[in-house]
Amino acid sequence: MMKADAAVDDIRRRFGYYSVQRGLMYMDSYLSKINAKEDHTVHPHGYFG
Repeated sequence: MMKADAAVDDIRRRFGYYSVQRGLMYMDSYLSKINAKEDHTVHPHGYFG
C-alpha cells in the first residue's frame, strides 16, 4: 500500500493534484474540486478565544 501511495504522490507532484482522483469523485463535481491538502486555512487566533 505504501508503494501505491508513493506513486500517487509522485504523479500529483509531477502533473498536479487533480491528475489522480477516485472514481466516485466524478459523480460529485463540487467535492471533486476540493483540495484539502493545499487549500486548507490556518487561523492566526484561537477559535474559542
